[in-house]
Amino acid sequence: RIVNLMAQSTVLNEFFNIISFKTDQASLAQAQSAITSFKSLATKVLGTLGAGLSLSWVKNITEEFSGINDAIRGATEGLGEQSEIQKKILDSAQECRESYGKMAGYVDDLVVKNKTLFPIDDAVKFTSLVEKLEKGSGKSNNIGTTMGLLSKAMSAGNVDKNTFSQLYEKAPEVAELIEKSAGKSKTQLEAMAKAGTLSAATVKKAILDAEDDIQRKFGEVDLSITDAIT
Repeated sequence: RIVNLMAQSTVLNEFFNIISFKTDQASLAQAQSAITSFKSLATKVLGTLGAGLSLSWVKNITEEFSGINDAIRGATEGLGEQSEIQKKILDSAQECRESYGKMAGYVDDLVVKNKTLFPIDDAVKFTSLVEKLEKGSGKSNNIGTTMGLLSKAMSAGNVDKNTFSQLYEKAPEVAELIEKSAGKSKTQLEAMAKAGTLSAATVKKAILDAEDDIQRKFGEVDLSITDAIT
């Protein structure tokens, strides 16, 4: 199963490179002219599945990306060149082995809820690190829950008592980073949350401060997958 997922990721990444997906997306005619080389790679990597790829499949992918890009544009209008913003999100998604749509959704949510705290680059980096933290902790299925709790805190500007309790219950690895970065115990942080003084900025700093450790643990996961394939 791991080999199949990695193979699919390889094929999709190559497909995106071939049709040069940007805000001004490649037309279906351009995609069709490139499909021969793409299907050749797909056939080698995915076997009969690759041979069965059709223009209608390309059209579906094109429409999906168009919808995601529209959502990004709506959330980040006026915050930079759209093609650059979308490329940053796509690159981050590929690095984290996440779908473009999910990564874009998390980034969009942070930007919409707190543009001051999360300019585009910070939102992409923060989301990427949370993704890697959860995957490095063996909790890939927990990413949506963790990002939902963090997004709630970013929207409010602080972590309330309920969100604090949920973080400790559902994402203790995040709570531990906050303790370490803030130099506070769980009891102290709980008191801050109750008083409304555990700021969103403190949480953001905790994640960014832990970048090296997060990258290292995520890298170990990458190595284990490579070992499994070879």
